[in-house]
Amino acid sequence: MHPRPFRRLTWLFNRAAKKKLARSGFEPANAAGSAKLAGGVEERNLTAETRSTPRKEEGDLGTRIATYCCLVLLASVSASSQERVVQLDWIFVSHPLRWESPPRTLHLGIKTAAADLIVLYPTGQFAGVSCLLIKGSNGFVSISRGDGEIVRIGKWLQKGNTIQVKSQIVYRTGPIIGRAIPEDEVTEQFKRSAKDRLRSSGWEYVALQRFSDLEYLDGLIRCDRSGWDGHGQRRDFVPPCMSSQ
Repeated sequence: MHPRPFRRLTWLFNRAAKKKLARSGFEPANAAGSAKLAGGVEERNLTAETRSTPRKEEGDLGTRIATYCCLVLLASVSASSQERVVQLDWIFVSHPLRWESPPRTLHLGIKTAAADLIVLYPTGQFAGVSCLLIKGSNGFVSISRGDGEIVRIGKWLQKGNTIQVKSQIVYRTGPIIGRAIPEDEVTEQFKRSAKDRLRSSGWEYVALQRFSDLEYLDGLIRCDRSGWDGHGQRRDFVPPCMSSQ
């Protein structure tokens, strides 16, 4: 198989979510790298015995090899996806959320709230996303595509009931003049008062319920990066999920 289709598939699988206009109100202090797929079949010299085999058998062998390669590729894509996508029981949300309704004249049937999401990966990776949440009329919660985000990544370690996090902001929808991104690393501490409840110096966090936007959140964490040098975007900066083509 030619490598170009594989690069194309990788790009489609890992492309970044579109950037939004900043409005997030939070300012708290894994990133998983995009997977590369590779494939190929080893070429071998044909022996005299192989050359004497009927063409139908040669065709069947080629079909089996091609089928095997496709199955391996699909399995790799599936495994990579399962490893990357955030799981609901890893997510905590700032509490309480102050839900607000848009004007009744709009008849939207939704509520919105500024929130800070933190993700504690079992591997020790940490991610935080400050964003605007939307609660639909069915009660399910998603991330607004029309407002800003702040993304931070790092590591976490638990000792007793204390969780220590070291992270840095790697993306802001609206960067700050004079402050380069990635920003300086900061340390946060959380106390785990229960399995589904954490508390920091400024916020309480609880397990996020009825969240229906796992893939989008995963894309923000993996792909949203900024090359802001404090005054403008660096020309040599390439976002991690941008196509190499």
